[in-house]
Amino acid sequence: MSTVYLNLEDKRVWTALSMQFAVLVSFGLYTLFLYHLPTLWDGKTTRPTSPTGANPRQYPTDPLAIDVWFALALPAVCDAVATVATFNRSVIDHWHYFISVRMTAFAAIVSVLVAMSVSGQGTTPYALQYPAAALLAACGLYFFVGACLDTFHRPPPTISANTRFWTLREYTISLSRTPGTWRSAILSTCVTGGLGTVLTVLVPRSWSALIPIITTGFEVSKFTRDFSWRRKLTWLVPRQAVFLRINGFGRSARYSLCSAPVFQAGVCVHWGLKQVISAPRLSIAPWIFVVLVICGRLFLDLHMRTIFRRYPEFQWAREHALLSTGTLVQLCMGLLLLEELHVPVTRWVKPITVLVFYSLGAVGVSSPAVYLIAFGKLKERVRAAAEGTLS
Repeated sequence: MSTVYLNLEDKRVWTALSMQFAVLVSFGLYTLFLYHLPTLWDGKTTRPTSPTGANPRQYPTDPLAIDVWFALALPAVCDAVATVATFNRSVIDHWHYFISVRMTAFAAIVSVLVAMSVSGQGTTPYALQYPAAALLAACGLYFFVGACLDTFHRPPPTISANTRFWTLREYTISLSRTPGTWRSAILSTCVTGGLGTVLTVLVPRSWSALIPIITTGFEVSKFTRDFSWRRKLTWLVPRQAVFLRINGFGRSARYSLCSAPVFQAGVCVHWGLKQVISAPRLSIAPWIFVVLVICGRLFLDLHMRTIFRRYPEFQWAREHALLSTGTLVQLCMGLLLLEELHVPVTRWVKPITVLVFYSLGAVGVSSPAVYLIAFGKLKERVRAAAEGTLS
């Protein structure tokens, strides 16, 4: 794959680059559209004004809690991107489900504790009144999330594992993208992507974080563990995408290409921009942010030495795909050095990181589709489907 992309004399390379550029442009435009899209609830609430007469922030949130969540979740996001770069589908799927979700849940729970510890209008916060109960509830919630993840998904292999870097061609073959027309891809994208647009208008802004969960459940396939005593619970997690199953439509390369910027834009707005724009600068000192980032990585290392120790895929990814903890510490020290040199990269890390990582997400999700379409692999799959050899 790399040799093909480096051959700039190949017209297919320019076709692929043009398609990826179109994905980025579409992602940017749709992100701006969703962010500025008004809701039906905007004019139905009276917003109090500040003593200076200015309106309060549009998305009232606690900047301290957001900064804590962002710092603890940042290593998990970086690790998820690193696993995608391996093109190993098994490692990617298992890592995102078992580890990324756990680390993000941990960051969210800690940020809620921080928010509950912030003093309100003359009242003592609950977390400060009952610290032991708050800590116990947080630990119980974290273990409950882990138990749910372990229940509704088949665990990674513990003996043999295909632990190596894959090529983009191997990754694309493993996805088994079905042939499809541009017409069906565009129409399906309008339906599945349009749901997020409609929900953005109908759902109040304070509840907008639920929108990606609804749209993902409507479009993205899920898998459950096929253990006999848990079969009665499998109806809770559909085995196939709701929309795709109802319409008998496979996840084609053209559909993946069309839908990637739409879905990534929705997640970027509701799980990134709306939280960050209210407080784009860090409200905590840069050194505290750096310490929290390192703590997030150390929490992952603790999992790797305990509950994930018996999974070869995770150990291989930790050693070969992810940045080492030592390298991460050096990068964090470099950020602090830039702050001392009056280069405020750390203070503005939130909007920079949100836009960069979600843009990379749009490109990464669409890359297999771009490879199939630009390099003629899709035609081979069409011929194989016609001959009945496509699995």
